[in-house]
Amino acid sequence: MKQFFADHYFRIGQAHIANGTPCQDFALSGRAGPGAWAVLSDGCSSGGHTDMGARVLSFATAAAIRAALEEGTFPAGRGGADRVGQAQKAAISEAQRVHSLDPQDMLATCLWACATPLGGMVHVRGDGVAAWLLRDGRVAMSRYDWPDNRPFYPAYEAQDGGAAFAAAQGGDMAAPVFREERWIHVPSLGFLEAGTSEHSLAEGMAGAVSLFGAAHVADEISFIALFSDGVEQIDGLGWKEAVLELLAFKTEKGAFVKRRAMRAIRDGASKGRRPVDDIACAVIGVAAED
Repeated sequence: MKQFFADHYFRIGQAHIANGTPCQDFALSGRAGPGAWAVLSDGCSSGGHTDMGARVLSFATAAAIRAALEEGTFPAGRGGADRVGQAQKAAISEAQRVHSLDPQDMLATCLWACATPLGGMVHVRGDGVAAWLLRDGRVAMSRYDWPDNRPFYPAYEAQDGGAAFAAAQGGDMAAPVFREERWIHVPSLGFLEAGTSEHSLAEGMAGAVSLFGAAHVADEISFIALFSDGVEQIDGLGWKEAVLELLAFKTEKGAFVKRRAMRAIRDGASKGRRPVDDIACAVIGVAAED
């Protein structure tokens, strides 16, 4: 049976250091049941204490995924995503009640993934990047964004079911507003554009789901990776190149994501390539050998 492992990393960006504001990105990962999971959240910079919101959302999401993995109910497609969404909604409301948090404090995106011998999935609510490193060296990556850099936050669902957000987006739930940009990096050819999709407002609010079959996970995938949109805001480095840099693991043991990210950022800084915004990444690995 395939073995799974995971690690994560997050750090403050130069803009937040300069402004004396906290890091609003957060990430978690781990193993549970027969598989592994990864979660990250990016707090809205124009919101309230969204560093708190990102953490509440991450821990609530992680708890729901762990419970499902231990029960053996993942991957479960849209049903699994809806289950996690309900856990997020409950945690947001409870955190506001217990800690007297303002709704603006809870504005944060959420990306999560899980993988088991039966398959895996990625769920994106908000914006950011998801990538899959294949055993043949190819890297598939998808970048998700919303018009005017105003993503859907799970907290909107907890507030009013997302009604105000939908109205601000024009109110047409079938309107194509949530954009997915897909690329593949082939070592011998470089980056190849794989197309774009304009998902409907309803689909974007529910979150983009990517599913992986058992054979795909067992035979083709080495890593499933998630990145906050901070990966798109590194001085002098494009987001696709940044993804490749962060996935260039020298080893798969222990804190492999932390080591790689810190080395990449340190080396980049010597060339003037510093993260402007906070950045977070969370990665699930699939062992090459049983």
